[in-house]
Amino acid sequence: MQNNRRTYRKACSLAVDYSLGGRFFSGWAKDISSEGVFIENRHPGTVGDPVHLTLTSPELPKPLKLDGAIVRITTDGFGVRFNKHHATRNEMLQALVDRIKGGWL
Repeated sequence: MQNNRRTYRKACSLAVDYSLGGRFFSGWAKDISSEGVFIENRHPGTVGDPVHLTLTSPELPKPLKLDGAIVRITTDGFGVRFNKHHATRNEMLQALVDRIKGGWL
């Protein structure tokens, strides 16, 4: 399988709530980068579906709300590529990823 990622994803275990097709789910983010996330769950939808995510971590001052689209589906879950966001959200996301890379989470 070809890897089209532009940034390295770091293994993590972050709580994530998400909506997909008008339904709400909870799961765990298993890896993350500034451009995307892999969510372990059995409610994947289909490639191209829009996803609204809320990441929760003690390292964040408040839950981080992100939008994206499903780009990959496996038997364990699905990969989401984040949409471009406001600069403040991008900074919060990058700070979270940097802390994970530094071994904080």
